[in-house]
Amino acid sequence: MKKMILFLFLIASFTLAQSHSQGNISLVFNDEKISLPINSASIQKGESILLRFKAEYNDSSVQQMVAIEIGLNKLSSKPDAETLEGTRIVIYTRNNKTQSGKDLSIWFNENELNNEKNKSEGAHYGVYNKGKRVSWEINSVSMKVDIISINYIDDALHIIGKLSGTFKSTLAPEGQDAKIEECKFEIVI
Repeated sequence: MKKMILFLFLIASFTLAQSHSQGNISLVFNDEKISLPINSASIQKGESILLRFKAEYNDSSVQQMVAIEIGLNKLSSKPDAETLEGTRIVIYTRNNKTQSGKDLSIWFNENELNNEKNKSEGAHYGVYNKGKRVSWEINSVSMKVDIISINYIDDALHIIGKLSGTFKSTLAPEGQDAKIEECKFEIVI
């Protein structure tokens, strides 16, 4: 019985240690600056590495959320990290007073990343105006991910990276592409 309790305690401690995080993310999403503290972050290791982090902010006037999962062949600070299946980006921003906002949701299947001829499963870009939403399926993706540095400091793993991308739809009006610029993130686990 004591072994079982000790085993459960160790599993709980390990899980909490991996999901406890600090850090921040800042980006420009279609000319709107977003800067948020990261609420949760984790790393999953299997045949590849899945780096996950989420940041959100809500009050009576504004809702903002950024959730990013980056599938990596290896955790390395070489430029233009090789991204794999499982990479997913969700960005949502809404002004409750004007009932306007926008969202981007995109994830990649194997062999579709960095190939503008293939479209991603379930990818869309939406714009809210006065409570009504219009969305377009994304069928062209150009994205770059860089892991700038990986350091182990004071018993914590520090990962600093950046991301940029343009997500286009042939159905959207001219100039309605979704863009992520100047996206920088620092994760402390």
